[in-house]
Parts: sequence; structure tokens; C-alpha cells
Amino acid sequence: MRLVSRRLGAVGVALLLLAGGCSEDDGGITITTGMPIQVAPKTTAPRTTEAPDTDEVAEFTPTLSEWSEGMATLTVPLDHSDPGGATIEVPVARAEATDPGRRIGALLINPGGPGYPASPLVLFADQVFTEELRARFDIIGLDPRGTFPDTAVDCLGNLEELWTTVDYSPDAPGEQEELVATIEGWVDDCAQRHSDMLEHVSTMDTVDDMAMLVQALGEDQVSYLGFSYGTALGAAFATEYPELVRAAVLDAAFLPTDNPFDSVLDSAAAMEELLVRVFDECDNDPACPITGGAQVAFVELAAKADAEPISGNRLLPTVNEQGFAAVIRFSDVAYGGSARPLLEAVAEANRGDYFKLQSLLADAINLLEAGGSVLAISCMDSPYREMPPLPDDALQQLEAISPTMSAVFPTPEGFDPFSVPDQCMLWPAGPDPLPDPLSGEGAGPVLVVSATGDPVTPLASAEKLAQGLVNGSFLVVESDNHGSYQIDVPIRTEARRCATEYIDGFLINLQAPPDGTVCTEPPPDESESEEAETSGG
Repeated sequence: MRLVSRRLGAVGVALLLLAGGCSEDDGGITITTGMPIQVAPKTTAPRTTEAPDTDEVAEFTPTLSEWSEGMATLTVPLDHSDPGGATIEVPVARAEATDPGRRIGALLINPGGPGYPASPLVLFADQVFTEELRARFDIIGLDPRGTFPDTAVDCLGNLEELWTTVDYSPDAPGEQEELVATIEGWVDDCAQRHSDMLEHVSTMDTVDDMAMLVQALGEDQVSYLGFSYGTALGAAFATEYPELVRAAVLDAAFLPTDNPFDSVLDSAAAMEELLVRVFDECDNDPACPITGGAQVAFVELAAKADAEPISGNRLLPTVNEQGFAAVIRFSDVAYGGSARPLLEAVAEANRGDYFKLQSLLADAINLLEAGGSVLAISCMDSPYREMPPLPDDALQQLEAISPTMSAVFPTPEGFDPFSVPDQCMLWPAGPDPLPDPLSGEGAGPVLVVSATGDPVTPLASAEKLAQGLVNGSFLVVESDNHGSYQIDVPIRTEARRCATEYIDGFLINLQAPPDGTVCTEPPPDESESEEAETSGG
């Protein structure tokens, strides 16, 4: 079910430049990075990890419709603070345990996003989850608010404009004003079209829906398996409703409540590692389509796109510097696939043939627009009300930690990248922040899983999440994939097979990997069929 899972990391801040940046403005901070964090001034205090208030659930009795072809609807309040008010029907999918005699219970899953539904992953459960996991659990997917028609909040209508014509690194008169006007127009348009739903699509709204689903299913507890953004959802659920969580696995995890500048540094370091790896592999491969140095080719193309949006096919989007950054951010290699399509697109674009580059940008735009509620959910989750001052050398720190990325996408002389507000700083609703800290105190055991070379949700951020969990354990996977569970079977590596076995064992037997476990790849000269090794680290 890679149709959904390849898109796990498509999060709100990915709309902005990869190189990383942030700005201080009325207590807020703008994040321009590929890291899935959402930041804006906060007007309400975050939820705490004190004993959760379950009165909302108790005051409203959720109902689940009859199941039909694996689907049902859950009736819940539109506004959980007003259980006597309007209601909505939330889609729920179920793949029943294939061995009812050995059934453990229900396993809630979430594929990530935010902005993507969970039901497709369940409907293709036989292609996503192992036979043993499907035998032991009813696999349940609740579509988060904003991802289904009744609650859809599509705020990405002018994404193509931002990635094709608006200059995000303004170096000419009027360009910065045009950029700010575009961002303001983006927010105003969304607010006008979706004023009735903006307040009700936060992650915590979905967390409350999940609690009501457990009640409607008649379960005392459920297990949980979430990927990418789904790890933030799972950590929040385990912290807000710990008594409902038997066990949870958070794969491709990150800490959504981290200090935003620290998150930027983590993301910048991960993207730097990605580019360096791609460039080194190309430069050492005689068959690489780029000759004369990969970094030189990327720098040349970025400068060309910045000088004037480039296009050779009027049916495909033009590509400016921001669009080229998006192509990198949503390339196959960023999610654990091949770098070949990206390298071919760059090589051909520098020869004047822009078709492949434009096609990759069209794919990135379609990817984000398919999860149109990403911005609304991200901005509602914005966890920070007041920000400490940024370090005086913030830009220097970013450039030092990502010199390769900074060389490809340099900051124009005289431009202050911290002066541009992001969408969440202007958001007219919320915020409804996640609990902080995300401790999961009182919940069952939680396993955090992270790949060493994942540039979308970096290992450093996952480590912070694991360290903050009261009953957490940590599994490291030697892989460049975004997500380590058995998704995309054809490219599954030995390290991912190892991770899948540990995840299954954890969910079924509540047995965590030994401290320091790393799922590794065998040396290149060993047979591909050889068992993946595990080693303490």
C-alpha cells in the first residue's frame, strides 16, 4: 500500500524551503525546513500530562454504524468541548483478525501525513501487515478529521503558485512583499472557505475521536501502530488516554513538541546527510547521469531556477528555486528509494530538457494536494505560545550544520530569511497543542523506531521522543528508508525485515528489543538471503 505509505512524511512545513530557516515575530518563529514540525504563536496553554479528563467521553455516547465491506462510521461531537452540539460521522475501516481463536484485540493504525486517511491502509492490510499480525489483531483505521469529505479543509489551492512563480529567496525589489502577500492570501482564502471546520481538525480532536472509537468498539484497551505523523498522534493518544493503550509502536518517529530551532537543526543535519550521500554516490558511479560533479550540477540548476522559473512543457508546472527544493524533498531517495530519477532530472535540466524535472514537481504538488488538510492540522497543532529569543548566530548555525544544502540554496545577500511569517503565524484558529511532555505515563509499553538515514523524521528527533517516554524503548534500524515496517515488500532490506520482526513481537508479546539493539545490514559480500544481524550499540 505504498500509494499511501510513500507519502507518510508529507507535512505542513515541507511546503517551505528545505535549507532551513526560522524567524522571530511577535513571539513566533517561522520554520522553513523539511522536518515535520509546526510552529506559531500560541494563545492557549498546552495540555499537560496530568490525569486526563475523560468527562467529554463520558458525556457523549459514540455510536458505530453497522460494518459493510470493512467500513463503518463513528458518530462523535464536532466540538468535543460541546458534546451536546453538532455531530460528525468519522469513517472507520476494519480488517478482522484472520485467526479469531488467537485474537489479542484491536490494533489502531495511522499511516502519517497529516492529511491522509487511515482506511486505505486497512483495506490493503494483506499487502501491508504481516500474516501473523493480521491473524492476532483486528486492524482498525480511523480517518483523521480533515481527511474525509465531511471535514475536508483543503488549504493547498495555490501550492503550485508558491512552487512555480513566487520567489522564496527574494533578492530583487518587490519579491519579499510578493512572498508575504502570497502567504497571507493563502491563509485568508482557507479561512474564508473553511471557517466552520478550522477549529475542529487538530490532532487532539482526532485523539479524542480515537478514545471514543475504543469505547464504541467495546474494547478496554487497544494497541497502536503509527508511522511518521502517526507517531505524534500515537504519542499524544498514549499521553492523553494512557489507560486505553495496551502497547504502541511509533515507526519513523519524531518529537513534535521539541524546541523548534533544535528541530530545525536536526532536520538540516539529516537533509545535509542525504545530499552528501547522493552526491558521493553519483560522483563515484561511472554510470551516474551527471558528469563533472553532482554538487556543481545542483548548484547550477538551483541558480537557474532562482533567476527565472524554468519550463519546457506548458502542460507541466514551471520550476523555480522553491520548486527545485520541493523536488529534492519529495524525491524517491528522500523516502528510501533510488536517487536515479532525481539525478536524471537534474542532468537533463542542465542540458535544457526540463520535462523530467517538471514531472517530478508535478508529482510533488499532487502528493501534497492529495493531503489538503495538512496545513490546517499542522497549524492547529502549533505548540508554542512564546518563543525564547533565537541565537544571534542562528543562520550561521544552520549554514554550519548544512554547508552542502546552503551551497545549493544560498541565502541572498541582504535578505533576512527570519523576517517572513509562515502560514501558522497568521492562522485564524487555535492552537490546540499536543500534551507537553509526551510522556505516555500510565500507558502500556511504547516502542520508538527510527532509521539511521531517514531525512524526513531524523534519528536525533526520534531519540528525544523515546527519552521522554516513561515506559519507552528504542529500536534503531540501519536504513535510509522513511519507515521501517513491512511496507513496500519489493525493496525490503534485511534491516527492515529485522525491524518488522521486532515490531510484531512487541505488539503480540509485549516484548521490547534489548537496550541498544540495532537492526543492521549484512556486509556487501554476504548473501542477500542471510539473516539480518542485531547488535548492541
